[in-house]
Amino acid sequence: MLTQIYNGKILIPGGRWVNGGSVVMDGSAIAEIYSHSRIMEGIGKSVNAGGGYILPGGIDLHVHGGGGRDFMEATDEAFKTAVMAHRRHGTTSMFPTLASSPLDTIRQAAAVCSRMVDDPYSGVLGLHLEGPYFSLKMAGGQMPDIIRIPSPMEYIPLVEEFPCIRRWDAAPELPGADDFA
Repeated sequence: MLTQIYNGKILIPGGRWVNGGSVVMDGSAIAEIYSHSRIMEGIGKSVNAGGGYILPGGIDLHVHGGGGRDFMEATDEAFKTAVMAHRRHGTTSMFPTLASSPLDTIRQAAAVCSRMVDDPYSGVLGLHLEGPYFSLKMAGGQMPDIIRIPSPMEYIPLVEEFPCIRRWDAAPELPGADDFA
């Protein structure tokens, strides 16, 4: 179904603004952007933005959870609840983030994330792992008993099994960090 959002200030690629314009959506995708606010024929639904802003959704590259849930829970329910909480506030895509975690938690979260990445409507772009490959001196709020040096015997099988792992933070000064990168 086509939806027209009209009478708004639209942020378009390149950081330019179209004042008094309209956006035509085909489902959840932008089909057209117009510099006018005439209500168009053949549109299923029209929404008056009342001169407000019409912006593309936000992409969150580092998010630990939402809606009272944490991605560290590594369950379908926790992931879906957190994603929907962010959706309600304009984030359309994200990389769920785990703090340094035991391997079992990483595997469970990666399995959930894989299913969500396979769903084109989930908005989940991939999994972001913080550590556990950090320096103990610079680990901040990470759990110190989880911190360790990168081990190819550990991370290679994970990345091969779960291509949804798209971002993985590590301290560059650690032994083996060059090979990890």
